[in-house]
Amino acid sequence: MRSRIVYLSVALALAANAQYLTRDGQRYIVDDMEYILVAPSSWQELTNAVERLRDIAAERWRMEHETANGRAMWHGKETNRVVTAQGITWLYRDGYTYFEAAEKVPHDRPRKARKTAPGQHAQPPRPSLPPRLAEKRKAMKSRAGRIREVNATFGPGGKVIKVEEQK
Repeated sequence: MRSRIVYLSVALALAANAQYLTRDGQRYIVDDMEYILVAPSSWQELTNAVERLRDIAAERWRMEHETANGRAMWHGKETNRVVTAQGITWLYRDGYTYFEAAEKVPHDRPRKARKTAPGQHAQPPRPSLPPRLAEKRKAMKSRAGRIREVNATFGPGGKVIKVEEQK
């Protein structure tokens, strides 16, 4: 009766001394383990590619978890939100939790009440206008009764089609 291998493990191995390597990807079986030898240049190329993919995946994960929609895409709908003095913790359907520190969370700060005389309503301060603009607005208010309002209809190329005076 012949024995046969039921399970075989395979590992990629760096060939420490490339002079014994006749071709890249040589296979050696030791006990029940198969080793595929790879030259240092190929080893570097393969491991660097894996590291680049890990960096890209980590950056994508970070960027998508900064927004509520991105987290919902990865973990499902938010199930709960806990607000504390330290910040906000979001809980998601799959058990994932996301914490946002308090300095990132916008706060509603109460505004100081303005002192007003009894019976007066507080009005926001009006920005001062440049002197020429203030004169122009004052002149427009003085002739408000004499201003004519006109509706004009324009056609293609800016041609005036119809003018109507409003009463």
